[in-house]
Amino acid sequence: MIEMLDITERRRAEETQRLLIGELNHRVKNTLATVQAIASQGFRHARSHKDFQDAFTGRLQALSRAHSMLSATTWESAGLRSLIADHVAIGAVSEERLLLDGPDVDLSPELALRFSLVFHELATNAHKYGAFSMPSARCA
Repeated sequence: MIEMLDITERRRAEETQRLLIGELNHRVKNTLATVQAIASQGFRHARSHKDFQDAFTGRLQALSRAHSMLSATTWESAGLRSLIADHVAIGAVSEERLLLDGPDVDLSPELALRFSLVFHELATNAHKYGAFSMPSARCA
């Protein structure tokens, strides 16, 4: 008597694993390309080794925070409000100095990663040259 073994579930699990590994490889390659672009841009514009190191570290941290937010939602989306609040909070800015108004919008993973770098640059500039550089100023 020949016994039949149903391996349908195992095949599905193997296919799911292949898909997940492929997706992970794709995300890692995209992230490394982003890091390479950040480094190249930083080298071109840095006035000193220290300037480059500070800017590069800040940008990598911004990217890392966005990755953490996306991981919390299984890379579905990231809330715009959370992304902004997280990036403004990089310095010693109390919440009463920032007014976030309007609906929260969910961003796709690609947009969340891009905007995290944009918000990082805006927050850094506000700390250095803008409203957050003055102790009593507010930003809306």
